[in-house]
Amino acid sequence: MSVSTFGVTANGVRAHLFPQWADFSVKSSPTLATAGEIVQEAAGELAARLYEENVDAAAITDATSAAYLWCARTLRLMAALRIMQAATQRDPELAKAYAAELKERFKKLDESGATALGDESLATGTSDPDGPTSHVTVFGLTADDAADMSDAVPFLRKDDRL
Repeated sequence: MSVSTFGVTANGVRAHLFPQWADFSVKSSPTLATAGEIVQEAAGELAARLYEENVDAAAITDATSAAYLWCARTLRLMAALRIMQAATQRDPELAKAYAAELKERFKKLDESGATALGDESLATGTSDPDGPTSHVTVFGLTADDAADMSDAVPFLRKDDRL
């Protein structure tokens, strides 16, 4: 299965976020090939982050949808930060601004899931809680195990005293 890049290319990142730079080429730093690899790697990371929120990146195919545009912008920001690192931090203040925007986008994704993308229908389920909510989930028990729950022994924490 290939990773969706939401129409983002290396020179597209340059055109949107670094219009003052020359096009990537075989002689640029980073090269066009390296910048292209950075976009692919960032797309893989974005797909994983979406999957954590029960959103299938491959299901976002309409290039005019809010979710597609959200993902394209986020992917551009992710790639731009890595490209700036490869370009020896030519614009440190710009890198800070892009990092702050990217952090806010991922915070909203974490808090709101598919709603942050502008399309609740992309949610394939509910996100897992951040941690166990009861001894049932800690031990991976199911409703069928209800009779055995009284025998469950809790884990000891580092600060527990014996």
